[in-house]
Amino acid sequence: MARKNLAPFVRSTDSVRHRMLDAILALCALFVIPIANTGPRLAVTAAFAVGICLLGEILFSLIARTPIAVTDLSCVVTGMTVTLLLPINVPQWLPATAALFATVVAKAPFGGTGRTPFHPAAAGVVFVTVCFPGQWMQTLPLARFPAWGDCVGEPVKTGARLLLEGLRPAADVNALVWRISPGAAGQTALLVLLAAGGYLLLRKTAGWEAPLCCLLTAGLAAFLFPRMVGARWESVVFELLSGTLLFCALFLAGEPCVSPRTRLGRCFFGAGVGVLTMALRRVGAYEEGALFALLLCNALAPWLDREAWTLCSKARELRRLPLLKHRKSGARGPSEPTENSNHEEGGALCESNASTPQI
Repeated sequence: MARKNLAPFVRSTDSVRHRMLDAILALCALFVIPIANTGPRLAVTAAFAVGICLLGEILFSLIARTPIAVTDLSCVVTGMTVTLLLPINVPQWLPATAALFATVVAKAPFGGTGRTPFHPAAAGVVFVTVCFPGQWMQTLPLARFPAWGDCVGEPVKTGARLLLEGLRPAADVNALVWRISPGAAGQTALLVLLAAGGYLLLRKTAGWEAPLCCLLTAGLAAFLFPRMVGARWESVVFELLSGTLLFCALFLAGEPCVSPRTRLGRCFFGAGVGVLTMALRRVGAYEEGALFALLLCNALAPWLDREAWTLCSKARELRRLPLLKHRKSGARGPSEPTENSNHEEGGALCESNASTPQI
């Protein structure tokens, strides 16, 4: 008898595999410009990371004596995401280690796809960032890198590193829109990132509330508390386009199973990611804070849901007060809202996204 996969949803007619395919298509778009500029190394590294994810999933299933579930393509998404969150020139054992940690530690022990409390790819990259900071921060100028083996060159400072030091990045704003810059591979041209993220939003593979609130709060923090000397609008542009903030907002923050289920909770979640990212960028030891902020907010997701439900319940009670007063007085106007309409208005912000799986 075929095993029925109930995770991570029970009422959706779309399969996890179809949604994973959407994520793979969106992520593939981010590989085009880096491969055109630096050669096939990024594709080789991604294939290696995906293979490690598959191997880790199979080995864990054999050891734990659980069914092997690799046909949902979640391992492919995890391996590709890990690769895009690291610089192209890093030793290829580094994304492999991150992919193995993401699969064996952050995903499989919790029940697999859709049941993880933390984003697996983010957890894997944070693990290698903390354990091997020297390797992760060695960013080389963009060049034709070898498909396999070590890359040699003089390390350069990324835009995120310059902002951490209070300096203005040398890259022009137009260059950030059309070209890639040294740093994480997923830090590709802005238009490509927006197009790939928009595809996920249109397909409803990811929610829009968390990404939007994340970028709005991060932009507001950059405007109010700039880390560089210059115009405030330049601070906003460089903060949003430097590092992995935009990638995390579009591809990681909107994933349903590691974010709150209510609409208001997802708004709180995205705002928290944006604020914590900017705070960690200012006081943290690393030039990047988006992944750390994302994992912290993953841990707060159940609490954010409870707070959202509490606020919605109080809002419903406040809307019902005029209705109760009219009932006590025995008068009812023709345009007076009913109890059902109050419930529908108050429940809009608490709408659940339980039918959407994790990518």
